[in-house]
Amino acid sequence: MFYLTIKRLYNLDLRCLKDTRGSVAIEFSAIIIPFLALIFGLIATCLYFFTTFSLEYAVKESARIVRTGQFNDDGMSKEQFINDVCQKAVALYDCQERIRVDILEFDDFRNIEVPSCLDENGALTISSLNADEVPGSSGKIIYIQACYEWTLPKIIPLFDFGNMNNGSALIQASTIFETEPF
Repeated sequence: MFYLTIKRLYNLDLRCLKDTRGSVAIEFSAIIIPFLALIFGLIATCLYFFTTFSLEYAVKESARIVRTGQFNDDGMSKEQFINDVCQKAVALYDCQERIRVDILEFDDFRNIEVPSCLDENGALTISSLNADEVPGSSGKIIYIQACYEWTLPKIIPLFDFGNMNNGSALIQASTIFETEPF
């Protein structure tokens, strides 16, 4: 009797080993989480680089109006310059609310002090440029810095790209040049 029970269990085991129904579901469940992590990581990295390159392009192109003296000649305000940056940066959504731009003027390259975009709590700071200031005099060193609060990292699961206190990521772009004589 005991022998028959063991033989039945052995035969049952062999039938279970030969039965392959459901193996695809088990294999899929083992692969899906790493696959989704890879896909989300790839999408997040591509979006991060696209946003960064878009901001860099916008700052570089908008800096031309300061370099050539049009900023002073046209009497542009800081808000108009920010609008110009936001129009040229196609990847920035809600640009007006999430961007900070500094236009700083220096006499030479040795005395440049770059302000931080984040305060001690990890939040985006207010621009150091006053609305009355019109930087960009002839022959001066100009440093333009744009800091953008990219909120997408809060949405993407499994990844922590955010380096700000609210989970957003800080994207910075800057350029430095000497203005043309005008």
